[in-house]
Amino acid sequence: MRAGIIVLAFLLLSGCGFARGKHELFETANLIPPVKVNNPQEVKIYRDGAFPEKGCFKVAMLSAHGNGYADRTNLETALQEEAVETGSESIIIVGTQVNNGMTVGTYGGGIAMGNTIQLPSMYGVGCRMPPVTTGAHLGGKDKDFAVTYVVKGSPAEKAGVLEGDKWLTINGRLLSSDPFVFEKEINSKRPGSQVTIEFLREGKKQSAAVDLMSKQPQWSWEH
Repeated sequence: MRAGIIVLAFLLLSGCGFARGKHELFETANLIPPVKVNNPQEVKIYRDGAFPEKGCFKVAMLSAHGNGYADRTNLETALQEEAVETGSESIIIVGTQVNNGMTVGTYGGGIAMGNTIQLPSMYGVGCRMPPVTTGAHLGGKDKDFAVTYVVKGSPAEKAGVLEGDKWLTINGRLLSSDPFVFEKEINSKRPGSQVTIEFLREGKKQSAAVDLMSKQPQWSWEH
């Protein structure tokens, strides 16, 4: 017991920043193949509300927990290592947190608990690039899933989707009730598949059948 406390004291008081990572796979993780990343530093990090240009197929919740000397670099490095473990190629930072811990000091032959220190944590979502797209860019739940941009010449444009349309369902699944609707109903499908979108336009419900186009021509569905 005493030896364990001494080890803990060394880690807390050594002055070296470090962080350990954890991850929890989402139910979507097996819907598309993992991405092989050889160097964790190649995993791109998106901060302050930024979003991957190529989209995000959400596969895991990542977390990093540091000692009292850990900085942003320590935490982000731990997240990148976890991303590699989950087959993710990018990370969206979703939050940070600071918890109070205890420093450990020694006096004579004994051990005493001393001042509190701050233990930082960082959280992120591990992403893979979606293999397909409709060509419609949507805002999040806080934006009522409204279309913010439609790629010219895309299947969404050909199906008549317009900016401002508020998507309600995809293939009958409510966007507001399942955080993985896009992964299940669009991003895990094959190019050429068709999905049915129900949306609100000027207060009236409408629907459209939208084909899916490939985002990466080299995609292999042999998995």
